[in-house]
Amino acid sequence: ITSSHLKCCGGSSSEAQRQSEADEYMAFLRDAIAGDGEGLNLATNTPIIYGGDLNMVGLDNPIYTLKTGDISDEDSYGADFTPDWDGSSLTEWPLLQSEAPMDYTWTNSSSEWMPGKLDYLITSDASATLLHGFTLRTDIMSSARLDQYGLQSGDALAASDHYIIVADLGIGSLVGSFPDSDNDGTADNFDNCVAIANSDQSDFNNDGVGDACSDTDGDGISDALEISLYNTNPLDVDTDGDGVVDGLELCVCSNTNLCPGDLTNDLVVSIGDLLLLLGLFGSNC
Repeated sequence: ITSSHLKCCGGSSSEAQRQSEADEYMAFLRDAIAGDGEGLNLATNTPIIYGGDLNMVGLDNPIYTLKTGDISDEDSYGADFTPDWDGSSLTEWPLLQSEAPMDYTWTNSSSEWMPGKLDYLITSDASATLLHGFTLRTDIMSSARLDQYGLQSGDALAASDHYIIVADLGIGSLVGSFPDSDNDGTADNFDNCVAIANSDQSDFNNDGVGDACSDTDGDGISDALEISLYNTNPLDVDTDGDGVVDGLELCVCSNTNLCPGDLTNDLVVSIGDLLLLLGLFGSNC
């Protein structure tokens, strides 16, 4: 993770300095990627995250350099290169304002300058991709939205003379894959039910635990089975009010002959039986 604050303001000298600073940064990154850096060498596929107040008030040449590795002054800073691990350019992410389809990060109604995008986020999207992101502009947020997030309308520009950019980043495709213990297509790091396959990641009460792993009312039946199979209430231990807990009423048998679904022969039709069945699915008999 690196950041820059490039030269401010307009004029040819400021333009030239911004370009020189962009060239210098990309030379630093090129050498770090190639293993020739002074003090920093990056392992293959290391996520690269770069941003800051880049003061882009004029030509966009510095941004082009920062994305593509096309160095303007090669005599001073060396050869061009492709900066992403997959042989492509880096990605500059458009982070739209929280209440408007625009991504400028600076405005001043008393200034002669138009609103402008000065703050940027650039990543190696092959190893660090954007999951969520926005530019926080509280002055145009509704009262309801401000209350929802505990904000006040003047917060954004009270914190800085630029709007704050916010981003959640995830691991890109070139970084080693995460374990997926239940093989449901969702990596364990992001799976709300690691032990049982639940590709839809359903979580009816939004408690952070997937329905397949959750028994909210403690009746012995998972929320997923209550909702999708038994049509019972996952919030009521005795859905029909007959004094018998749903788990006992639906899943317990007096003997194995009355329980064809009891594959484990424990007199209970349970998740254990389902897992055993899934493990045998597709076997030749």
